[in-house]
Amino acid sequence: MVFYVMSKGGAVSDVQLRKLFSRFDVNKDNRLSKEEISEALSQLGAFLPDYRAGRALTHCDANKDGFIDLDEFDDFVSYAESKGFEIKL
Repeated sequence: MVFYVMSKGGAVSDVQLRKLFSRFDVNKDNRLSKEEISEALSQLGAFLPDYRAGRALTHCDANKDGFIDLDEFDDFVSYAESKGFEIKL
């Protein structure tokens, strides 16, 4: 499956998304916990990153397992950009 999201620089490839996902997936379990999402948002400059992480899960966790997996990660990137965060690849 190929993922694309639109960023300020154009389409983001599957390889770029996997690299970004891997950077945020601290424990390498192939899913992002609320804590990992909070840390990612903190690195992106979020005010109240724990709150934003909860909101991101609400918007992006399609299967409602409490994590964002790689299949849901493109939605997370889009969500973060819609909130004004600039995603650096």
